[in-house]
Amino acid sequence: MRILSLLCLALVSATSLLAADGPDAMEQEKKYLMKLSGYVGEWKGTGSTKESAGRDAWTEDSDWAWDFKGGKSAIVFTTKGGRYFSDGRITSAGKEGAYVLTGTALDTKAPEEFRGELKDGELVLDAVKPGAASRPSRLNISLVAKGKRLIVQYLKSPRKDRFEPLSEIGLTLKGSGFGKNMTMNECCITGGSAKTAVTYKGATYYVCCGGCLDAFNANPEREIAQFLKRKEEEKKAMGK
Repeated sequence: MRILSLLCLALVSATSLLAADGPDAMEQEKKYLMKLSGYVGEWKGTGSTKESAGRDAWTEDSDWAWDFKGGKSAIVFTTKGGRYFSDGRITSAGKEGAYVLTGTALDTKAPEEFRGELKDGELVLDAVKPGAASRPSRLNISLVAKGKRLIVQYLKSPRKDRFEPLSEIGLTLKGSGFGKNMTMNECCITGGSAKTAVTYKGATYYVCCGGCLDAFNANPEREIAQFLKRKEEEKKAMGK
């Protein structure tokens, strides 16, 4: 009887682990990450260090997209012309408002991990293992101008629990018509701003990036059903 009980317990545990890594887990991760969906898009901007006062400015292109490979939800990015990271990914830390950013250092190609929370619209992430003085120990990421501008502040930590500005970059969303009035469509996968149209059974939907396009093409019935369910829940929440 004891052996049978242990076998049943093991089976239940195994089933729970499979469920935790299944579609429901990916949807939960996506739900947490949707608070950062405004980051998704192609950006271009100029950065400068605090010491240079604009004399050592650089131009940077940054591409952010959703990634659903391996049954996991993440927001990934690549940069061209940046000073600190060549690419990276943001994942959920397992609870609402908490995130993990893992970036590839531009010079050493080594991974650097940052953890933190979304506070009043600003994502504040601290390095798990702070590196050299020339490397950022904290990242502050925020959206301004109705989501058309992405501001990334890099801070260093000369002493424990003290942070000083290292550099800052202001990026503008390509195609957003910054400074003009433009209407953006909603991504049917994540709810963010979208401009790529997809058609299924005569109806048109929109996606924001290649990752969402792949997810839509892989299972349009499921994604459309979840999109319609989300819109219905939004109507109910607004009392309509």
